[in-house]
This record gives sequence, C-alpha cells and structure tokens, in this order.
Amino acid sequence: MNRCLEMMDAEADAKKAVKDAQEKLDAQLLKKYGDLTESEIKKLAVDDKWFASIRSAVEGEVQRITQRLAGRVKELEERYAETMPELEVAVEALSGKVEGHLKQMGLE
Repeated sequence: MNRCLEMMDAEADAKKAVKDAQEKLDAQLLKKYGDLTESEIKKLAVDDKWFASIRSAVEGEVQRITQRLAGRVKELEERYAETMPELEVAVEALSGKVEGHLKQMGLE
C-alpha cells in the first residue's frame, strides 16, 4: 500500500509539473503572438494552416478517385475476360442443350 501511495503522489506531482509547464508555454506563446509581424502571421495562417488543409483534401480526393477508377477497371476486366469467339462457342453449346431439352419435352 505504501508503494501505491508513493506512486499516486508521484503521479500527482507529475500532473502538477505538466500543468505548470503548459501554463509557462502558453504565456510564452501569448507573448510571441504579440511580437509577430504581418508577414509572419500570413505565413502561419495561409501556408501552414490553409495550404496544409487544402493539400490534405486534394490528396484525399485523388485517393478516392484512384480507388474508384481501379474498381471500375477491375469490373471491366471481369466483364470482358471472355473473348467474343469464346462466348459464341458457349452460346452454340448451350443452344444445342436447350434444343435437346425441348425435343425431349416434345417441343420443336
């Protein structure tokens, strides 16, 4: 139990240290915002934020279109896997079977 209490105290100390460090970092960041020039602000807003999100959206769209195109190509490959002569041979064989069944049923 003592070890558990020690660990809980260590955790509380660590959380306090993180909170203090975050507050210090926030204060430094707020001070830095006041020192930024207009061109630095534009660079942060446009280049680092907007362009990154636009680039991400474009890359996502390209991935989506690429996957859709690959799926369509696979579908077409499956659809046209058999050549026309192969299909004609299969149709003739099946037509012969159908005619045989019709004859057996008494229809001609």
